[in-house]
Amino acid sequence: LSLTLLVLSLASSSGTQNKVEQAHTKSALLGVSKSAMERDIVKLGIRIEQHSPSLLKARVQALQPVQGAVSLSISLDRTGIPFEEAHPRPVGRPKKGAPKNPCQVKKRQCYCGCLTLHDEDGKALMTQRFGALPEEDKKIVEEMSAVFERMMSQHDSLDVVLLCDGASEMMKLARQVAGEHEVSAELVDFYHVTTYVHDALKCAGKPSAWADELLHKLKHNKRGAWGIVTRMRTWAMDKRGEDLGRAITFFENHAEQMGYAQARAKGYPIGSGNVEATCKGVIAVRFKRSGARWKKKGAYPLVMARAWMTSDQNAWGAVLPEFLDSYVTPVAV
Repeated sequence: LSLTLLVLSLASSSGTQNKVEQAHTKSALLGVSKSAMERDIVKLGIRIEQHSPSLLKARVQALQPVQGAVSLSISLDRTGIPFEEAHPRPVGRPKKGAPKNPCQVKKRQCYCGCLTLHDEDGKALMTQRFGALPEEDKKIVEEMSAVFERMMSQHDSLDVVLLCDGASEMMKLARQVAGEHEVSAELVDFYHVTTYVHDALKCAGKPSAWADELLHKLKHNKRGAWGIVTRMRTWAMDKRGEDLGRAITFFENHAEQMGYAQARAKGYPIGSGNVEATCKGVIAVRFKRSGARWKKKGAYPLVMARAWMTSDQNAWGAVLPEFLDSYVTPVAV
Protein backbone atom coordinates (compact mmCIF):
# COMPACT_ATOMS: atom_id res chain seq x y z
CA LEU A 1 0.00 0.00 0.00
CA SER A 2 2.81 2.43 0.84
CA LEU A 3 4.44 1.82 -2.55
CA THR A 4 1.09 2.40 -4.24
CA LEU A 5 0.77 5.72 -2.43
CA LEU A 6 4.26 6.68 -3.59
CA VAL A 7 3.44 6.11 -7.26
CA LEU A 8 0.05 7.81 -6.99
CA SER A 9 1.57 10.83 -5.24
CA LEU A 10 4.27 11.09 -7.92
CA ALA A 11 1.73 11.00 -10.73
CA SER A 12 -0.84 13.24 -9.06
CA SER A 13 -1.30 16.66 -10.66
CA SER A 14 -1.78 18.23 -7.22
CA GLY A 15 1.03 16.38 -5.48
CA THR A 16 3.71 18.64 -4.03
CA GLN A 17 7.31 17.73 -3.34
CA ASN A 18 6.54 17.49 0.39
CA LYS A 19 3.72 15.01 -0.21
CA VAL A 20 5.96 12.86 -2.39
CA GLU A 21 8.68 12.90 0.28
CA GLN A 22 6.13 11.91 2.95
CA ALA A 23 4.89 9.03 0.82
CA HIS A 24 8.46 7.89 0.25
CA THR A 25 9.19 8.01 3.98
CA LYS A 26 6.16 5.81 4.65
CA SER A 27 7.29 3.31 2.02
CA ALA A 28 10.69 3.02 3.81
CA LEU A 29 12.54 1.51 0.85
CA LEU A 30 16.18 2.51 1.17
CA GLY A 31 16.16 5.59 3.36
CA VAL A 32 14.40 8.82 4.19
CA SER A 33 16.75 11.37 2.63
CA LYS A 34 15.94 13.31 -0.54
CA SER A 35 18.76 11.63 -2.47
CA ALA A 36 17.48 8.20 -1.38
CA MET A 37 14.01 9.16 -2.59
CA GLU A 38 15.38 10.17 -6.00
CA ARG A 39 17.28 6.89 -6.30
CA ASP A 40 14.18 4.90 -5.37
CA ILE A 41 12.02 6.76 -7.88
CA VAL A 42 14.53 5.98 -10.64
CA LYS A 43 14.58 2.30 -9.64
CA LEU A 44 10.81 2.26 -9.55
CA GLY A 45 10.71 3.77 -13.04
CA ILE A 46 13.16 1.16 -14.32
CA ARG A 47 10.94 -1.63 -13.02
CA ILE A 48 7.85 -0.08 -14.57
CA GLU A 49 9.64 0.25 -17.92
CA GLN A 50 10.97 -3.31 -17.79
CA HIS A 51 7.51 -4.71 -17.20
CA SER A 52 5.57 -2.29 -19.40
CA PRO A 53 4.41 -5.18 -21.67
CA SER A 54 2.71 -6.83 -18.67
CA LEU A 55 1.12 -3.55 -17.65
CA LEU A 56 -0.06 -2.89 -21.22
CA LYS A 57 -1.57 -6.38 -21.35
CA ALA A 58 -3.44 -5.70 -18.10
CA ARG A 59 -4.70 -2.40 -19.49
CA VAL A 60 -5.97 -4.08 -22.65
CA GLN A 61 -7.71 -6.87 -20.73
CA ALA A 62 -9.47 -4.36 -18.46
CA LEU A 63 -11.30 -2.69 -21.37
CA GLN A 64 -15.03 -3.31 -21.71
CA PRO A 65 -17.30 -2.67 -24.72
CA VAL A 66 -19.27 0.58 -24.76
CA GLN A 67 -22.90 0.53 -25.77
CA GLY A 68 -23.90 2.92 -28.55
CA ALA A 69 -20.40 3.35 -30.03
CA VAL A 70 -20.44 3.70 -33.82
CA SER A 71 -17.07 5.32 -34.57
CA LEU A 72 -13.54 5.33 -33.19
CA SER A 73 -11.25 8.32 -33.62
CA ILE A 74 -7.45 8.21 -33.51
CA SER A 75 -5.75 11.47 -32.55
CA LEU A 76 -2.11 12.35 -31.86
CA ASP A 77 -0.30 15.55 -30.98
CA ARG A 78 2.91 16.80 -29.37
CA THR A 79 3.70 19.13 -26.51
CA GLY A 80 6.99 20.40 -25.08
CA ILE A 81 8.58 19.47 -21.73
CA PRO A 82 11.74 21.09 -20.30
CA PHE A 83 14.39 18.37 -20.07
CA GLU A 84 17.71 18.57 -18.28
CA GLU A 85 20.59 17.49 -20.50
CA ALA A 86 24.31 17.22 -19.92
CA HIS A 87 26.27 20.22 -21.14
CA PRO A 88 29.84 19.65 -22.43
CA ARG A 89 32.50 21.19 -20.22
CA PRO A 90 34.47 24.03 -21.77
CA VAL A 91 37.99 23.27 -22.90
CA GLY A 92 40.66 23.95 -20.31
CA ARG A 93 40.72 24.13 -16.57
CA PRO A 94 37.26 24.88 -15.09
CA LYS A 95 36.76 28.15 -13.25
CA LYS A 96 36.62 28.21 -9.48
CA GLY A 97 33.17 27.26 -8.25
CA ALA A 98 32.07 25.91 -11.65
CA PRO A 99 29.57 23.02 -11.46
CA LYS A 100 31.07 19.55 -11.58
CA ASN A 101 28.34 18.26 -13.88
CA PRO A 102 27.13 21.21 -15.97
CA CYS A 103 23.72 20.85 -17.56
CA GLN A 104 21.36 22.75 -19.82
CA VAL A 105 17.57 22.81 -20.07
CA LYS A 106 15.98 22.28 -23.47
CA LYS A 107 12.35 21.86 -24.42
CA ARG A 108 11.69 18.53 -26.13
CA GLN A 109 8.47 17.46 -27.81
CA CYS A 110 6.63 14.58 -26.13
CA TYR A 111 3.92 12.56 -27.84
CA CYS A 112 0.31 12.42 -26.71
CA GLY A 113 -2.44 10.31 -28.21
CA CYS A 114 -5.97 9.16 -27.56
CA LEU A 115 -8.50 6.64 -28.81
CA THR A 116 -12.09 7.80 -28.42
CA LEU A 117 -15.36 5.98 -28.98
CA HIS A 118 -18.19 8.17 -30.32
CA ASP A 119 -21.93 7.76 -30.63
CA GLU A 120 -24.00 8.41 -33.76
CA ASP A 121 -23.89 12.18 -33.12
CA GLY A 122 -20.10 12.28 -32.71
CA LYS A 123 -20.26 12.66 -28.92
CA ALA A 124 -17.38 11.08 -27.00
CA LEU A 125 -18.36 8.04 -24.95
CA MET A 126 -15.00 6.73 -23.73
CA THR A 127 -11.38 7.83 -24.16
CA GLN A 128 -8.10 5.99 -23.67
CA ARG A 129 -5.08 8.30 -23.29
CA PHE A 130 -1.40 7.69 -24.05
CA GLY A 131 1.89 9.50 -23.64
CA ALA A 132 5.49 8.96 -24.72
CA LEU A 133 8.78 10.79 -24.33
CA PRO A 134 10.70 12.42 -27.21
CA GLU A 135 11.90 10.03 -29.93
CA GLU A 136 9.56 7.29 -28.62
CA ASP A 137 6.99 7.50 -31.39
CA LYS A 138 7.26 3.75 -31.97
CA LYS A 139 6.35 3.08 -28.34
CA ILE A 140 3.18 5.16 -28.40
CA VAL A 141 2.14 3.57 -31.71
CA GLU A 142 2.69 0.11 -30.21
CA GLU A 143 0.61 0.89 -27.11
CA MET A 144 -2.18 2.59 -29.03
CA SER A 145 -2.30 -0.24 -31.58
CA ALA A 146 -2.77 -2.86 -28.87
CA VAL A 147 -5.66 -0.95 -27.28
CA PHE A 148 -7.09 -0.08 -30.71
CA GLU A 149 -7.26 -3.74 -31.74
CA ARG A 150 -9.00 -4.60 -28.47
CA MET A 151 -11.61 -1.87 -28.94
CA MET A 152 -12.26 -2.89 -32.54
CA SER A 153 -12.70 -6.54 -31.58
CA GLN A 154 -15.23 -5.68 -28.87
CA HIS A 155 -17.64 -3.93 -31.25
CA ASP A 156 -19.35 -5.34 -34.33
CA SER A 157 -18.48 -2.48 -36.65
CA LEU A 158 -16.76 0.82 -35.97
CA ASP A 159 -15.94 3.53 -38.48
CA VAL A 160 -12.33 4.62 -38.01
CA VAL A 161 -11.63 8.36 -38.15
CA LEU A 162 -8.13 9.89 -38.14
CA LEU A 163 -8.28 13.32 -36.53
CA CYS A 164 -5.11 15.41 -36.13
CA ASP A 165 -4.02 19.05 -36.28
CA GLY A 166 -2.62 18.91 -39.80
CA ALA A 167 0.96 17.86 -39.00
CA SER A 168 1.97 15.18 -41.49
CA GLU A 169 3.93 13.25 -38.85
CA MET A 170 0.89 12.96 -36.58
CA MET A 171 -1.34 11.75 -39.41
CA LYS A 172 1.33 9.23 -40.41
CA LEU A 173 1.43 7.84 -36.87
CA ALA A 174 -2.37 7.68 -36.78
CA ARG A 175 -2.34 5.58 -39.95
CA GLN A 176 0.18 3.23 -38.33
CA VAL A 177 -2.14 2.80 -35.34
CA ALA A 178 -5.06 1.96 -37.65
CA GLY A 179 -2.90 -0.66 -39.37
CA GLU A 180 -4.80 -2.67 -41.97
CA HIS A 181 -8.23 -1.50 -40.85
CA GLU A 182 -10.19 0.59 -43.33
CA VAL A 183 -10.17 4.29 -42.51
CA SER A 184 -13.51 6.01 -43.09
CA ALA A 185 -12.22 9.59 -42.89
CA GLU A 186 -9.02 11.58 -42.42
CA LEU A 187 -9.77 15.01 -40.97
CA VAL A 188 -7.87 18.08 -39.85
CA ASP A 189 -9.12 19.37 -36.51
CA PHE A 190 -11.81 21.97 -37.29
CA TYR A 191 -10.75 24.29 -34.49
CA HIS A 192 -7.19 24.51 -35.81
CA VAL A 193 -8.67 25.55 -39.13
CA THR A 194 -10.65 28.37 -37.50
CA THR A 195 -7.39 29.84 -36.24
CA TYR A 196 -6.01 30.09 -39.78
CA VAL A 197 -9.23 31.71 -41.01
CA HIS A 198 -9.14 34.39 -38.29
CA ASP A 199 -5.43 35.07 -38.89
CA ALA A 200 -6.01 35.42 -42.63
CA LEU A 201 -8.90 37.87 -42.14
CA LYS A 202 -6.85 39.98 -39.76
CA CYS A 203 -3.85 40.03 -42.09
CA ALA A 204 -5.99 40.98 -45.09
CA GLY A 205 -7.74 43.74 -43.15
CA LYS A 206 -11.17 42.15 -43.55
CA PRO A 207 -13.99 42.30 -40.95
CA SER A 208 -13.74 39.57 -38.34
CA ALA A 209 -17.49 39.01 -38.74
CA TRP A 210 -16.74 37.33 -42.07
CA ALA A 211 -15.27 34.38 -40.14
CA ASP A 212 -18.71 33.04 -39.18
CA GLU A 213 -19.81 33.02 -42.83
CA LEU A 214 -16.64 31.30 -44.04
CA LEU A 215 -16.62 28.68 -41.30
CA HIS A 216 -20.33 27.95 -41.84
CA LYS A 217 -19.64 27.22 -45.51
CA LEU A 218 -16.62 25.13 -44.55
CA LYS A 219 -18.70 23.04 -42.17
CA HIS A 220 -21.77 22.58 -44.38
CA ASN A 221 -20.51 22.83 -47.97
CA LYS A 222 -18.68 19.88 -49.53
CA ARG A 223 -16.43 22.26 -51.51
CA GLY A 224 -16.22 24.87 -48.78
CA ALA A 225 -12.45 24.54 -48.31
CA TRP A 226 -11.66 25.34 -51.95
CA GLY A 227 -14.08 28.27 -51.84
CA ILE A 228 -12.12 29.75 -48.93
CA VAL A 229 -8.84 29.20 -50.80
CA THR A 230 -10.20 31.16 -53.78
CA ARG A 231 -11.21 34.08 -51.57
CA MET A 232 -7.86 34.12 -49.78
CA ARG A 233 -6.00 34.18 -53.08
CA THR A 234 -8.11 37.19 -54.08
CA TRP A 235 -7.17 38.98 -50.85
CA ALA A 236 -3.49 38.22 -51.51
CA MET A 237 -3.67 40.16 -54.78
CA ASP A 238 -4.31 43.37 -52.80
CA LYS A 239 -2.42 42.72 -49.59
CA ARG A 240 0.27 40.20 -48.73
CA GLY A 241 1.32 39.01 -45.30
CA GLU A 242 2.95 36.08 -43.56
CA ASP A 243 -0.26 34.93 -41.83
CA LEU A 244 -2.26 35.15 -45.05
CA GLY A 245 0.33 33.18 -47.00
CA ARG A 246 0.51 30.58 -44.26
CA ALA A 247 -3.28 30.18 -44.26
CA ILE A 248 -3.40 29.76 -48.05
CA THR A 249 -0.68 27.10 -47.93
CA PHE A 250 -2.43 25.26 -45.08
CA PHE A 251 -5.75 25.14 -46.93
CA GLU A 252 -4.14 24.09 -50.20
CA ASN A 253 -2.27 21.24 -48.47
CA HIS A 254 -5.20 20.00 -46.38
CA ALA A 255 -8.34 20.85 -48.35
CA GLU A 256 -8.97 17.15 -49.02
CA GLN A 257 -8.92 16.55 -45.26
CA MET A 258 -11.59 19.20 -44.58
CA GLY A 259 -14.64 17.14 -45.57
CA TYR A 260 -16.57 18.33 -42.54
CA ALA A 261 -19.96 18.31 -44.28
CA GLN A 262 -19.59 14.63 -45.18
CA ALA A 263 -18.25 13.80 -41.71
CA ARG A 264 -21.12 15.55 -39.93
CA ALA A 265 -23.64 13.77 -42.15
CA LYS A 266 -22.21 10.44 -40.99
CA GLY A 267 -22.00 11.48 -37.34
CA TYR A 268 -18.19 11.62 -37.18
CA PRO A 269 -16.34 13.99 -34.82
CA ILE A 270 -14.58 16.95 -36.43
CA GLY A 271 -12.66 18.34 -33.44
CA SER A 272 -9.59 16.90 -31.73
CA GLY A 273 -10.40 18.31 -28.32
CA ASN A 274 -9.77 14.93 -26.72
CA VAL A 275 -6.10 14.89 -27.66
CA GLU A 276 -5.74 18.54 -26.61
CA ALA A 277 -7.16 17.53 -23.22
CA THR A 278 -4.66 14.66 -23.17
CA CYS A 279 -1.76 17.06 -23.72
CA LYS A 280 -2.99 19.14 -20.80
CA GLY A 281 -4.06 16.38 -18.43
CA VAL A 282 -1.18 13.97 -18.98
CA ILE A 283 1.67 16.41 -19.57
CA ALA A 284 1.02 20.10 -18.93
CA VAL A 285 -0.44 20.14 -15.41
CA ARG A 286 2.28 17.84 -14.06
CA PHE A 287 5.40 18.55 -16.11
CA LYS A 288 5.15 22.26 -16.96
CA ARG A 289 5.23 23.72 -13.48
CA SER A 290 7.24 26.85 -12.83
CA GLY A 291 10.95 26.03 -12.69
CA ALA A 292 10.41 22.33 -13.39
CA ARG A 293 12.88 20.32 -15.44
CA TRP A 294 13.05 16.61 -16.02
CA LYS A 295 15.27 13.71 -16.95
CA LYS A 296 13.95 10.94 -19.14
CA LYS A 297 14.48 8.24 -16.53
CA GLY A 298 12.35 10.19 -14.06
CA ALA A 299 9.68 11.36 -16.50
CA TYR A 300 8.88 8.00 -18.10
CA PRO A 301 7.00 6.32 -15.20
CA LEU A 302 5.00 9.49 -14.53
CA VAL A 303 3.94 9.86 -18.16
CA MET A 304 2.85 6.24 -18.24
CA ALA A 305 1.02 6.44 -14.91
CA ARG A 306 -0.77 9.70 -15.75
CA ALA A 307 -1.84 8.45 -19.19
CA TRP A 308 -3.40 5.40 -17.57
CA MET A 309 -4.93 7.24 -14.60
CA THR A 310 -6.60 9.92 -16.76
CA SER A 311 -8.18 7.36 -19.11
CA ASP A 312 -11.73 6.08 -18.82
CA GLN A 313 -12.24 2.52 -17.56
CA ASN A 314 -9.12 3.01 -15.45
CA ALA A 315 -7.77 -0.25 -14.03
CA TRP A 316 -4.54 1.24 -12.66
CA GLY A 317 -5.65 1.08 -9.03
CA ALA A 318 -6.45 -2.61 -9.32
CA VAL A 319 -3.29 -3.62 -11.18
CA LEU A 320 -0.69 -1.42 -9.48
CA PRO A 321 -0.60 -3.05 -5.99
CA GLU A 322 -0.09 -6.52 -7.45
CA PHE A 323 2.59 -5.20 -9.81
CA LEU A 324 4.46 -3.47 -6.97
CA ASP A 325 4.32 -6.54 -4.75
CA SER A 326 5.57 -8.76 -7.58
CA TYR A 327 8.30 -6.67 -9.16
CA VAL A 328 9.26 -3.72 -6.96
CA THR A 329 9.16 -4.81 -3.33
CA PRO A 330 11.67 -7.69 -3.77
CA VAL A 331 14.14 -5.28 -5.37
CA ALA A 332 13.71 -2.72 -2.61
CA VAL A 333 14.25 -5.32 0.08
